[in-house]
Amino acid sequence: MFKVTMYLIQRALLLLSSLFLTMYYRILMKAIGVEGRRIKFQGRISIYAYPGSSLYLGSNSEIRSNNSGWGGMRCGKTIFQLFTANSIIKFGDNVQINGTEFYCRSTSITVGNEVMFAPGCLIMDTDFHAADSAGHMKSSGLSRDKAVFIGDNVWIGVNSTVMKGAVINNNVVVGSNSLVNKELESGWIYAGIPCKKVKKL
Repeated sequence: MFKVTMYLIQRALLLLSSLFLTMYYRILMKAIGVEGRRIKFQGRISIYAYPGSSLYLGSNSEIRSNNSGWGGMRCGKTIFQLFTANSIIKFGDNVQINGTEFYCRSTSITVGNEVMFAPGCLIMDTDFHAADSAGHMKSSGLSRDKAVFIGDNVWIGVNSTVMKGAVINNNVVVGSNSLVNKELESGWIYAGIPCKKVKKL
């Protein structure tokens, strides 16, 4: 009986926290010019938006962060970082984000509708510096940045990384601990480093 009572109390506190954070982040997003409607928040997120950059959060989405979640699910911190005035991060509707980090330096990260990000994912449009050993400390590698595109009905598994220039077409599942650095064909399950086709959906 005691365990049941404690569980109900924890659920009630989590719900109240979620309602408070939802109101807080909706007010904050409106104040800093982030677009989005009917978004639910659980846990504290981090937003760094350079003046002139654009962050669009689609409608009816859920963002979980900082070890929050239902049913004992754990996740890290959700981070949105837009480094320059050219940076654009845009989400479609009904997106679920669970402790995922988005880093957009000079191009764009575009996410479609009905997309799920499992905990620990990393999405970025940049290497942050040149790849060669002679120049990586001197060059920003800005010219090498490439946009990232993720289509509709995509599920990206735990601890996966989506690199610059990646294109994930509609109806794709990316297995956990995978690396996406190319275009993924619609209708397949991919997994591995770098990821490869595993099974037709």
